Amino acid sequence: MPTCEICGEEVEEIYSCRVCGYRFCANCGDPASGECEFCMEEEEL
Repeated sequence: MPTCEICGEEVEEIYSCRVCGYRFCANCGDPASGECEFCMEEEEL
């Protein structure tokens, strides 16, 4: 099973951030926009 690079959990499905390349689960980012939670936070600043 793939592992989320943010929370470290093993998950069924993994996504790759289009901004930084981190591999994240659905809980640690937005699969629809293709961004991890870190990149989403940066955009809000």
